[in-house]
Parts: sequence; structure tokens; C-alpha cells
Amino acid sequence: RVKAFYYETGRCVGVKAVSQSDPALIGHFPDFAIYPGVLIIEALAQNSGMLVSLLRVQAVDKTKTGIETVLESFRSGTRHSDSNLFVLVESKIKQTAPVYPGSTIELESSLLLERDGMYICKVCALVDGREVSKGQLTLAQMHASTLRQAGVDWSKP
Repeated sequence: RVKAFYYETGRCVGVKAVSQSDPALIGHFPDFAIYPGVLIIEALAQNSGMLVSLLRVQAVDKTKTGIETVLESFRSGTRHSDSNLFVLVESKIKQTAPVYPGSTIELESSLLLERDGMYICKVCALVDGREVSKGQLTLAQMHASTLRQAGVDWSKP
């Protein structure tokens, strides 16, 4: 869920709630549940993809309606456009503390560099104001037809 978007500074803040009954916690670890670090990276990548989508729309459509359209497309599971797909290319993340069930993770993404459909974001995940993950993610913009050629069909749920 998007908590805040700052166009001027290229920053997006999102929130991920880790419920006690989250399926990812089953077996990770049975006697001492910890939310998997790879899923924190996934949440940071999704937040960064949202940031890039909002920045791209805001650059073209300066109205509030453009941003609302993007947010609604993500909420409803439909895409704003077929070129709005992002693939995580590289992650340089350091997990600094565990995340436990019942936590709310605040996800921060800031755009550092944009070049030729590649986006480098500085990211940080916090729980109760305490850093749990930090680093850098690289996303690549992909068109749906390119992904379909590689055998990935995004039209199916």
C-alpha cells in the first residue's frame, strides 16, 4: 500500500503488514517465525516499481487524476499500460534485523538513476522506525510482449 509519494524528490513510501497467519511464515522457522528476507526485497522492489510508475505518469500528466489512475490500476490488478512492467535485475540488500509476525514494514524507495529503461533505487525497510533492510535495487522496464516471448504471460492471474 502506498503511504506517500514525493514527486519533487523522487521518493515513495509504502507499507507492508506482516500478519500472524502469513503463509510465508509456515516453516520459516517453525519454533521462531521470521518473515523471509527475500519477501522484504520483493516488497521493496514492488514499492520501487510503484515509484517509477508514479514518476513517469506525473511527468506526463501533472493532474491528480493521472496518479489516481495508476494507483487504482495496481489496486484492481489491471495494468496502467503494457509498458509499465518492471523486472528486478539486481538487488544489493543488507538485512540488518529480523522481522517478526505482527510487524508493519515501512518501505522507502528513492530514485537514484534512470537510463534507457533501467532504474536504480536506494531502498530501506523499517519496523517501528528501526532499519531492518537497506541497499540498492535495479529495475528494468519491460514490455509485456517481450516477457511473453520469454514465456511469461502477465495476462493470467
